[in-house]
Amino acid sequence: MIRDKSLFVRRHEVVSLDILASFRRYRIHSSCCDIEVGEGTKRLIDLLAEYEGKRGEEIIPLLAERLDQSEDLVEKTLDLLIRYGLVVFSEEEKHDSEGEYYRNRMETFWWRWRLLDTERHGGFLRGLTFLFSWWVAIPVVFLAIGLLGWLYVEFFSHGGGGFEWRYYSFWDYLLVFYVGTQLKLLWHEIGHAAAMKKYNVPSPDGIGVGFYYFLFVAYTDTHESWNLPRSRRMVVSVAGFYFELMVVVLFFGVLFLTRSAAMRDYLLLFPFTVLSIFNPFLKMDGYWFFSDLLGVTNLQTKLRRWWSFWWGRLFAREFSKGENPFADYPRWIEWAVMVYGVFFVGFMLFFFGGFLFKIWLPVALSWNEMLFEPAKQLIGGHLAGGEMVDQLNRWLRYAGIFVGGVMFFVGWGVRLPIKILQSAKINREESST
Repeated sequence: MIRDKSLFVRRHEVVSLDILASFRRYRIHSSCCDIEVGEGTKRLIDLLAEYEGKRGEEIIPLLAERLDQSEDLVEKTLDLLIRYGLVVFSEEEKHDSEGEYYRNRMETFWWRWRLLDTERHGGFLRGLTFLFSWWVAIPVVFLAIGLLGWLYVEFFSHGGGGFEWRYYSFWDYLLVFYVGTQLKLLWHEIGHAAAMKKYNVPSPDGIGVGFYYFLFVAYTDTHESWNLPRSRRMVVSVAGFYFELMVVVLFFGVLFLTRSAAMRDYLLLFPFTVLSIFNPFLKMDGYWFFSDLLGVTNLQTKLRRWWSFWWGRLFAREFSKGENPFADYPRWIEWAVMVYGVFFVGFMLFFFGGFLFKIWLPVALSWNEMLFEPAKQLIGGHLAGGEMVDQLNRWLRYAGIFVGGVMFFVGWGVRLPIKILQSAKINREESST
């Protein structure tokens, strides 16, 4: 079909990705796609721009000769680029959507609502960039860690009896654990947005909330950080956690002023909340940091392709053909991803299995109830206000049964199998080129 039509390259941007592969990888960004390609595909696109306007039957042999590839492979790659909208058939399509760019969306992030336009309020965020200076960051990190360490030593050594803690009421716990958590999460997302402004990277979707799988989460649009060097991408990834440490220091001030047992318990559980947010298996802060640390973009997509590659090698199944996505990376990265894959499968089985047995898991995760009991045993069962927190959890459980059940069974009970099949088809076609 493409041999009978004139071919043009849609207006796009090209950014060289900072990764650890031995051959360069590029981000191709246009009004219709946002994809990662290798050196060969980029060169094909560059050459096609020289010949654009000619018919496919003229261009394909020229590209095959210049790239030293077969005409079938060139045609197959062009077909894929046409699917992505990067190669078009008219001059008008080449220049459409001027100034607009395609936005990749995580399929598992299926609803979102923007709360803060970070481009419109960029002045406020730029005013916070001084917080990333070493003379601010080092004291904050050491002070927060030191205070948390002191609290644990105090609690373990004296069972919390070194101070006269004040127990107010159930509403004290509700205020600290609910309102305090929401304020901390908002400041967390502002940290990511401020890091984006520090490096002059746009954040079109701003700060908002949405549903990731069946969890209600807050988010910041950091997608354009892919254009940054790895070290700066890692700063963007940990910026939220760093801003949370500032809140920890502030909360310790409140603790010393009020001697609130609720605030004490909240701070005792803070390290466990970090573990829940900074895990590398869900696409949250820990995942992006781990991906940048390895120097591998689209880590979980490449992991699926790696599984498909080895399944094909071992069992020679037709649907699993493809190349090793880590062939251009150092050997240790492939081994690291293999270990990551084992733990990833275990975590996801636990994640979804826990949901099936606990429909209210979205709320339980948000409030770290899964970590609350282990923390309670670790500290020796001395957490204050146990009955108050149990009452709060019962309320959240009832709300979670309704919210979690509806969101999962209606939202993903139908969509998830379809998305898996679509993803498998796209991955197979992309890996073959």
